Amino acid sequence: MKIVSLKNALMHFMILSTALFYLSACGETKPVDTKKLSNQENDARIDEHSKEKDAQFMVDAAAMNLEVTQLSLLAQQKGAMADVKDLAIIEESVHDRAMKDLVALANKKVMNIPTTSTNEAQEAYDKMNGMSGTEFDKEFCKRMIDLHQDMISKFEKASKDATDNDIKDWARGMIPGLQQHLEQAKACQTKLNDLS
Repeated sequence: MKIVSLKNALMHFMILSTALFYLSACGETKPVDTKKLSNQENDARIDEHSKEKDAQFMVDAAAMNLEVTQLSLLAQQKGAMADVKDLAIIEESVHDRAMKDLVALANKKVMNIPTTSTNEAQEAYDKMNGMSGTEFDKEFCKRMIDLHQDMISKFEKASKDATDNDIKDWARGMIPGLQQHLEQAKACQTKLNDLS
């Protein structure tokens, strides 16, 4: 047992050292992806394949929650249509709360999850930050639809396949809200398309 703990501690140290090296390397401008780093740390710590799948779901759920929250904050500032701003307020509130619950669950299960934006989320943010007006509103609604469809798929799978009952229950409890948000995003997109 002590040998395994020492091995895990050493792997954790090596992963963090590698990340710090890349962050401090000359000319390195692209930050280490928090999703990739969380996956590496979980892989080093978790030995059972079933627990690795649970950890992967937690990492994916965190990354998507963070992206929804970040884009929703942006939409509250840049959204042109009232429906977009209203959707953004709901999304930011619900997904911020979901992220807090997810952090608590990850801590309880001793799993690493991203707590800051992933590279993919930052790219989406940067792209949308360069938009304005109807173009921004349409892209926000489209991204909310895509993210929620992906989330529903992953959450439904976890609600059936997760080996940890707490993770399974959390995923199951989130699905109705995600489905409601998907419908709201689709209604917002339809309204925007009708205005065009």
